[in-house]
Amino acid sequence: MTMMLSSSTCKAITRLLRPSRASFRRCFTATTVISSSSSTPPPLSLGYVAGLQATNPDNPWNGSFEEAYSTLQQVDPQLLLDFEEDIWQSDGFVFRHSTKGVSVIDRKPYRTGDSSSGNSKGNNKNSEDDDSHNGATRFLVFNNRPKLVQSAIEIEEVILDTTGRETTAMTAVTTATIGRPKHVGAPPPLCGPTATHLGGLALAAPLWMADNNKTLKCSDDNSSKREDIIFHRPPRTIVLGAGGCTIPAVLSLAGCHVTAVEPSDDVREAAIAYFGVKEAGIDLVAGYGEDYLTKKCNHGEIDILIIDAEDGSSAPPKSMREADFWTNLVVPSLAQDAVVAVNLIGSDTERMEIQKTVEMAFGTAGVPCKVWCCMVPKIAEVSDRHSILFVTPLGSSLNVQNISEAVASFNFVDEEMDWLKEIQKAI
Repeated sequence: MTMMLSSSTCKAITRLLRPSRASFRRCFTATTVISSSSSTPPPLSLGYVAGLQATNPDNPWNGSFEEAYSTLQQVDPQLLLDFEEDIWQSDGFVFRHSTKGVSVIDRKPYRTGDSSSGNSKGNNKNSEDDDSHNGATRFLVFNNRPKLVQSAIEIEEVILDTTGRETTAMTAVTTATIGRPKHVGAPPPLCGPTATHLGGLALAAPLWMADNNKTLKCSDDNSSKREDIIFHRPPRTIVLGAGGCTIPAVLSLAGCHVTAVEPSDDVREAAIAYFGVKEAGIDLVAGYGEDYLTKKCNHGEIDILIIDAEDGSSAPPKSMREADFWTNLVVPSLAQDAVVAVNLIGSDTERMEIQKTVEMAFGTAGVPCKVWCCMVPKIAEVSDRHSILFVTPLGSSLNVQNISEAVASFNFVDEEMDWLKEIQKAI
């Protein structure tokens, strides 16, 4: 799952780095460097700062993350520790975990209108009326794309130390004073500083329910809004592109049998350790989406398929936009009356092209279906390049009333009424 950090947060990061650039450059040209053989682990912000510097127009490495990372390993670690302290004091960010590839960052709660929150009243049209998304949050970030948040969840608040003061960034990291996921399986917010419209991918489950006239047996800890829960076989659900498993957790706690596929070792380890994968009962497996769909055990067995994959510049990646992928991998893997949801980023022309490709793949296989795009609710304030492509059975009982009832059966998405309005427009 990918979402852009708020513009105010990006500006805050730029502001924090600006006074440090001169000292960074001095270190790069200094005749003495810190020994790389030190047994002391590097500061947790190493990979993240390397990404920030490599993606900055004024960087000295011509956009090379590898060169930035290598150089930063040799400079005085105190520079990075100072950055961690600055970003804690200014924006409440704490680095919890890092590898060369990914960082897990916690953010303390902010108050609406607080200039250091990165989201003042002037920047959020809903802030005066809604503080529901102002709690502590946890982010998963790819370090080579540090301004994009891959996954986000709500967590427990920052704990105060014995003196009544908030702990510093370094103390918080070493004593783990920022807590566990607050509510595993809660949908990501549609607006606010941790907002992502990709929570809408979870709508694949109520669409499947509405078409098949079924409800799901929810987890005891995440009971449905309705009392008349009827248990049916849980839909076999595959998510290609697990990230921090935010969407898989929503679906698993709603009663789906979820397998999430993620190729990155770093991402899987972070998801298990910091995003509640085990608590949500998700089967998280290693591999690429295309390879997973080739397995014989998947042929004709997948009820819900969610494709949340990207290649850094487009979603889905080019390999998943081509006819061969849909004709030879997707269509054969689906059960009767299956539902597909795809994270789609592109122009109107690109959107029409992939819709045509998908329609031809299902048509060639003799599988009647409806391929349609649901635009993102305006409240999310994302560009119209973002949408969710759905594939639903043709000639089914799918209608707005059935979908509304299915969506109301569980907390699948944030701002569900806004999503239902977009679905009504689309179908």
